[in-house]
Amino acid sequence: MHTIQFPSKVKAAHMTDNIVFTRTTRSRRGSVVKSGLRAVAALLIATLVAGPDPATAATSNTPVWIGAGFAGSYRDGTRPGQHGGNQVAFDYYGSAGTTVRIYAAPKNTAYNNQITTHIIASGAGSGDAARCGYYAVVEVRHSGNPIGRVTFSHLAAKAAIGQIARWGGQVGTIANLPLNSGAACYQVKYASGRHSHIEFRNYGSRPACGQDWGVTSIPETRYQGYVGDYGKAPLSGNRCPSGI
Repeated sequence: MHTIQFPSKVKAAHMTDNIVFTRTTRSRRGSVVKSGLRAVAALLIATLVAGPDPATAATSNTPVWIGAGFAGSYRDGTRPGQHGGNQVAFDYYGSAGTTVRIYAAPKNTAYNNQITTHIIASGAGSGDAARCGYYAVVEVRHSGNPIGRVTFSHLAAKAAIGQIARWGGQVGTIANLPLNSGAACYQVKYASGRHSHIEFRNYGSRPACGQDWGVTSIPETRYQGYVGDYGKAPLSGNRCPSGI
């Protein structure tokens, strides 16, 4: 289990690159009033750091497609598949040092100027940056309302929190991590196996979907999947259906 330590000591845990925000505060001795104030302060700081909490903030179902963050390739056995609930995950291969970007575009182009992307969390994967690299969580929003998020793992450095361009905003670079390190989070034997582990997650009822291109290479910006409500049920493994 990875643990993300926020400055407020509010913790958010994610299991094997699957970010699931849960908020707890440390119990301390003192009066009930002081404890309550500390809890409120921690929650406020967490909101500033991590962005709107989908459990309490208004969410949007606007369909937004996500493009490939770099020119890379898919390998057999690591193509898009369900990764718990409303998520889909896959490994996407590229060389160490490759720049990773976010490309997010609404299905309805009338919303082009209303879609924004925000890095809301970043830290050491599995708490072991030396062997697992860093992750960055990019939240997609429509007029400020969160739709879902894209998580990139095995990056070379921690990403700065804040808004980035929805089309071509830089998230990080693929890390040059040790090969054959024995780390469960990064089981790579050869340099040709370097990759970013990528997850799409929806906040609404319909799962995010990932496009299964097969074992092939695709150019940067090529469609990789959807967050939001794209209008059809996903295929097995939360793969994207045709005609969306």
